[in-house]
Amino acid sequence: MHNRLQHYPPPPNIKPTRRPTPVAAVEAAMVPAKAKPPLINFRPAHLDVAIRAYYIFIHEGARHGSDIRHWLEAELQLITEHQAA
Repeated sequence: MHNRLQHYPPPPNIKPTRRPTPVAAVEAAMVPAKAKPPLINFRPAHLDVAIRAYYIFIHEGARHGSDIRHWLEAELQLITEHQAA
């Protein structure tokens, strides 16, 4: 079977990336057992996360486009607060 893409060189501004070897990827993912965070059975309520995400959105200048980051940051803050309590 003929590969059509072999006739098209990559754009000049894109550098080829080196993929990590499987061993390096596994070693990078390994975490010592005592360093793992404790398992939690807490999930913040949807409304609590929505309100906190809105406050983060306002605090950062009400710029659109970071809604997922705001949501995840709100969840993280609420979980961290719950663990500290």
